[in-house]
Amino acid sequence: MSPAMNKEDIYKVWAPADGVWSPWVKPVLFACMPETPPARFSGTFSGETSSWLPPVESKVALVVDL
Repeated sequence: MSPAMNKEDIYKVWAPADGVWSPWVKPVLFACMPETPPARFSGTFSGETSSWLPPVESKVALVVDL
């Protein structure tokens, strides 16, 4: 099992140096995250439920408010 990611690691994944949207991502969004990450998601995701998503090649950003 790999070690848990901290908020700095998550920021680097969310806003990679060469990412298209990285110039607009602010680290303050990750500052309020707890030092201990939450439990991992144990559910499954079926590709069948994502038929409404645009293709990856379309370079579309989706903002999902959960």
